[in-house]
Amino acid sequence: MKILLVNKFLYPKGGSETYVFEVGKELESRGHSVSYFGQENANNVVGNASNLLVSARTLNPFKLIYSREAYNKFHKLLVSEKPDVVHLNNINFQLTPSIIYAARKMQVPVVWTIHDPQLVCPNHRLFIEHDMKVCTQCVDGDVCGCIKNKCFDNSWIKSLIGYLEAKKYYRSDIYDYVNKFICPSRFMADMLMHRFPAEKIQVLSNYCKFQKCTQIEKEDYILYYGRISEEKGIKTLLKAVPSDIKLVIAGKGPLASILQDLPPNVSYVGFQSGEELKKLIQKAKFSIYPSEWYENCPFSVIESISFGTPVIGAKIGGIPELIEDGKTGLLFEAGNADELRDKIQSLYYDDKELSAMIQNTEVVSFMDLKAYCTELLSLYQSVIKH
Repeated sequence: MKILLVNKFLYPKGGSETYVFEVGKELESRGHSVSYFGQENANNVVGNASNLLVSARTLNPFKLIYSREAYNKFHKLLVSEKPDVVHLNNINFQLTPSIIYAARKMQVPVVWTIHDPQLVCPNHRLFIEHDMKVCTQCVDGDVCGCIKNKCFDNSWIKSLIGYLEAKKYYRSDIYDYVNKFICPSRFMADMLMHRFPAEKIQVLSNYCKFQKCTQIEKEDYILYYGRISEEKGIKTLLKAVPSDIKLVIAGKGPLASILQDLPPNVSYVGFQSGEELKKLIQKAKFSIYPSEWYENCPFSVIESISFGTPVIGAKIGGIPELIEDGKTGLLFEAGNADELRDKIQSLYYDDKELSAMIQNTEVVSFMDLKAYCTELLSLYQSVIKH
């Protein structure tokens, strides 16, 4: 099978890029031909034989809504490589949905993994950052709130562009040509069902990159790891953590500066990865995922449970789908520091409950990459035959 994977960035940057590279590598290992389409960048690690990529910069803001360059280059690539299926990922701004028109013209089936809520939210976040609140006002198609609330970075201009992009494609029939939307969480699928028929939506949870680990002895600390930013709940966590419980924080982000002057029981170890991060997760009594915006299917929760470490997670977005409350972790109301403090104390000081949760994580089985790609290939086949 010839597969064309599409993503804005073709170099290591975030979750969608990791997904694209790992899925592409696994599909290639099975003998399938995989090509990539995205932006030009000196750091790109994948591409296509025709070297057809989109310019990273534009002086015309309306090209962020519809890119003639992206359409033309994508059309040429489809003519040249003749893929059996196009698999979209993050295409916002420089690529734009214009490329779907090219796929329609060439009659190539399209599937789209929904990494963020772009299709139901003009600012792609379901979150108004300057007000620090979640928002689903535009989910049903009335996108005027994007301008009213200045949803894009508190900017009238950016919010107008977001509004125009959403309005253009909501009114067009272009999304009708997408054969299947792949949603990593039931939460995201429910959001999309406000705008698209249920038969076009398939829930396929994120895979786990790691094999189950042999349980190792826990140490006397709890852990937060991830982006250091307000929407991830880092301020709520700092308010909630009791002074007699050691909290380790790992990661980087715009609020890292507030971690320079911490109480004695909180330590910041910076960005961690690989074996260092794995050991940090395994040795923690439990981890905390206090997000305050709508997460899709966070890899961090999957990783923690796979490493034998229970999770206290916010009851928001797709997080509750990954944590069995009272079995593999605990859930609390997002943004509620008092409830989070109670959950931390109750689990930390209840050795029996904590031990039972650790044991429960050992029997939880998330889909691995091989099984995920088997499901993906089956989905590809279904849209090709259709």
